[in-house]
Amino acid sequence: MRYIGSNCFSFRLFVVLLTSLFLSGGSLYAGSGAPITRKSPKHTLQAKGVIRDLKRTSKRAKPYLGHQDALLSGQSWMISYKDTLYETSDIYNVCGKYPYVLGLDLGFIEMGGEENIDRVRVWQREGAAKAHNRRGGIITVSWHMCNPVTDSTAWDCTAGNVVARIINDINIRDKYYSWLDIGADFLNKLVDDRGRKIPVLFRPFHECNINGFWWSGKACSNEEFIELWKITFNYLAIKKGMKQLIWVYSPYNMQTEEEIGARYPGDEYVDVIGFERYQLDARTLQEGAERFAEGVSHGIDMTLSFAKPRKKIVAFTETGYTGVKYDKWWTEGLGKAIANKRIAYVHLWRNGYSQSYYFGPCPKSTSCDNFIEFLDENSMRMLDYKIEE
Repeated sequence: MRYIGSNCFSFRLFVVLLTSLFLSGGSLYAGSGAPITRKSPKHTLQAKGVIRDLKRTSKRAKPYLGHQDALLSGQSWMISYKDTLYETSDIYNVCGKYPYVLGLDLGFIEMGGEENIDRVRVWQREGAAKAHNRRGGIITVSWHMCNPVTDSTAWDCTAGNVVARIINDINIRDKYYSWLDIGADFLNKLVDDRGRKIPVLFRPFHECNINGFWWSGKACSNEEFIELWKITFNYLAIKKGMKQLIWVYSPYNMQTEEEIGARYPGDEYVDVIGFERYQLDARTLQEGAERFAEGVSHGIDMTLSFAKPRKKIVAFTETGYTGVKYDKWWTEGLGKAIANKRIAYVHLWRNGYSQSYYFGPCPKSTSCDNFIEFLDENSMRMLDYKIEE
């Protein structure tokens, strides 16, 4: 009798615990930290508003324009310590309007660095995000996280399969979680004037399909990458309750639905599906633009086809042409690539580093007039905030 009773009690206890877990909205975890079962957490009201806005924009085929570090650096300038207005912008200086989407990166924050990989200070990233949100803009955040095994940069792939170490080595995983804590602390500081958390298009592990980062290409298997994504989502969205995050999956230059799906984490873990591609030099400037436009157009079409049954938003999440060497690149390259595409936004990489390192327009570029033409032809949506004289 004692034996039977003990089993009955154990079974009842298991049922109670399982029911309690279900009712509380919690998750069961495998040894790696990935959920066995769960439901996606609800977004904040503000994040839901951004998602609805992006969907409306997509349907109209009138995408927002984004620019990385738009208020923090430009061609031949960096924001000064004394600047608290966040009004300087290469794009504003060219066309009199701001990019609607402001891009920031968290890289090096996990190491306790005051500056990120682009030499932008932590407190100024926070200030720029709040200023941009106050003006009605949208924030997107990428994270070129350092290698948690070597403590070197995101591009360091010398330590073998780092993703597998995060999944299977509790010490490395705990270190990874501690780095996520640091990034979460920063993101949670992004609040509006009413103290509400600012929605963030969160784009971790970008270009996950090509070689280059410790999470991409041959550095880990498709299954391991998906596990890493779920671990990260679980920790930030569920355990830390960061409902302001809008999750963006963004592989590089995918040309088939099968390629897009190979590392896709799953519908419950993704809100936006991104396409990324840069223009590379060709024999002639015109040929390069034509090749870029053709490849991007096809890739976005495949991404839209993959996203449609999943009811996901699609965006061109990172692009550009170093130094914009072709005067007509905006209309003949980027413009033709996205013409009539139902995407939410187009995000240009940053201006900075050197005289020739810029991906958005800037006053010194000979392509400025063509950029303005591109905005008109493609009905690009900008942030019409005027600086007070």
